[in-house]
Amino acid sequence: MDLPIRCDPCQPPDCSVTSVMAAHGLAVWLHMVCISGAVWSQGVDLNFVQNDGSVHHALMAPHRNPDAIPPGFEIRLNAEESGDSLWLISTVQLPYGGYIISANCTFDYLGKFQVIWADTSMVRNTEWREEPAAELAMEPFEAQLVPMLLKDTEVATHLRVEPGLAAASGELFMVLEPQCVPYRLPFTMTRSETGWSVIQGRLVAALQH
Repeated sequence: MDLPIRCDPCQPPDCSVTSVMAAHGLAVWLHMVCISGAVWSQGVDLNFVQNDGSVHHALMAPHRNPDAIPPGFEIRLNAEESGDSLWLISTVQLPYGGYIISANCTFDYLGKFQVIWADTSMVRNTEWREEPAAELAMEPFEAQLVPMLLKDTEVATHLRVEPGLAAASGELFMVLEPQCVPYRLPFTMTRSETGWSVIQGRLVAALQH
């Protein structure tokens, strides 16, 4: 079947023909709503995409394969210190047509951008900043506007670290849409005489088979 299957970030996907066809219509509409961010962020000419559906179809093909990371989807991590403030910086590069629900979304979506720590008694997230800022777009399954990362974005997470902490392990977690695949990126932050640094692992799909 040649339709992009969409799913609720909080629920298992419903792959019936009816739900797939309905999701296809919603996904196309959502794409048109968000196209100014999702397309322009990838450097694709809008008129070219509109006038040549086969190009758009081909560029969206990776989102229909849950077993492969779409080309262009990358995340780089580093630590920044300013006075007594410590930030984890996640530079998120999105693939064509891809988007992620913002960490600043107030709805309880399990698939939104998250930083999860192994020991929350030693390090906690206290604030999120995004550059450029997330944009409001329609979440089709709940039919409500939510903030989404539609462009390549730098996500800064302010950290509260207990005194004396020399290392902290955690992972990023998010669902990439419309591929509807959860991804995780493990990392370790370490402190030396010169300050904090980040050793990141490999971005992998977190699907359970």
